[in-house]
Amino acid sequence: MESSAPISEQYLLYGIAHRKLEERGIKVWRSYVGEYCTSLEMAGVSLTLCKVDAELKELFLAPAEIAIRTF
Repeated sequence: MESSAPISEQYLLYGIAHRKLEERGIKVWRSYVGEYCTSLEMAGVSLTLCKVDAELKELFLAPAEIAIRTF
């Protein structure tokens, strides 16, 4: 799977988003940057935010395996 946005551009976008979130008092707990499964060939990038509590953090930290990657 190859993205139309090189990994360097994805990290630039993440850096800008992270800074803007911090400026608004939003703390980033975890980030994932890279190529992930999509159902369509997608041009560009996608940015998803999820507000997490202690229960969700515990679930995020649990081992998980999908067809293309192990977390």
